[in-house]
Amino acid sequence: MRPQIGILGCGKISAAYLKTLGSVGRPYVEVTACADVAPAAAHACADKFGIPRVLTPEALLADPDVQFIANLTIPEAHEAVTRAALQAGKHVYCEKPLALDFSAAGELHDLSRDRGLMLSCAPDTLLGIAHQRARYLLDQGAVGDPADAFAHLQMALNLPSGYMRAASGPLLDMGPYYIGALVFLLGPVHRVAALGSHLPVKDPEGAFFTPEAPSRVGATLEFSSGLTAQLSLLNFGQPYTPRLEVFGASARLVCADPNQFDGTVLVDNTKPDVAFPDFPFTENNRGAGLIEMSLALREGRDCRLNADFCLHATEIILSIRQSIESDRAVTLQTTCERPAPMTPLPASVQS
Repeated sequence: MRPQIGILGCGKISAAYLKTLGSVGRPYVEVTACADVAPAAAHACADKFGIPRVLTPEALLADPDVQFIANLTIPEAHEAVTRAALQAGKHVYCEKPLALDFSAAGELHDLSRDRGLMLSCAPDTLLGIAHQRARYLLDQGAVGDPADAFAHLQMALNLPSGYMRAASGPLLDMGPYYIGALVFLLGPVHRVAALGSHLPVKDPEGAFFTPEAPSRVGATLEFSSGLTAQLSLLNFGQPYTPRLEVFGASARLVCADPNQFDGTVLVDNTKPDVAFPDFPFTENNRGAGLIEMSLALREGRDCRLNADFCLHATEIILSIRQSIESDRAVTLQTTCERPAPMTPLPASVQS
């Protein structure tokens, strides 16, 4: 039987997940119910994607047939919803960030481990073909031993004030893509030091406001291996400009946009002449993390983007924020293994 997934939170991002789960994920999982604090949103989602049942959030968590919860609620609700789902005995995939407080994130990690449940968190873009190819090249020594890395994002101007609230902004919303990719490629982080500013920004109507979240973030990450990376996130300048590069002893690895699954990977600005493995998730397959979790359950193992990885990535993000606020470097308390590379998807699960 295909594991059953319940969608909790039927806002904008849910459409991207349901498109993937209903196509690439169809042989492996089944979305059988959805819920939202706004019932109309849940009914609209069910109608559009053919989800058979619309439930209240409480009924969804209590449903004994639902094994996985996709927590697609707003960031302020992530912790409480994930905690309730784990307490109900569900495996949980949560949108980013896992929690807005490190101690709370640690409690969710420990709860999942104590209950023998899988806990995973967005972004799952690093399961995509572009980032898997970058990892393959790195592991094959295409650029020599990694020595340094550089990640940078310029976002569009005129972002709505709601986006720049304390629970969002460039660091908490876009930072996880870059942090997740860096840890996937280079391993765990030991220490961070960061600066940030709350420069006034202009909303879509042209009015200036002072954001709650930092509008500019500059951070240095020291990895457990000793190498360093520079991370810059800012919402000044157009067009949208993502960069992620790893500098090795012999060459430079130019990675694809961390916010996408696909894209071109270069070695010194040249496409490498390499026969890559047959990696899955070749387009915008948000929801891939849920598919991978279902396969982990089938195979009796932990998922690739497991609780240790998610807690560590969350701590990096929150430590950058702490460093900005305290004007001091922050040594991390957690660590993790690099997630294993993807392998081809197996044969479908029988309905």
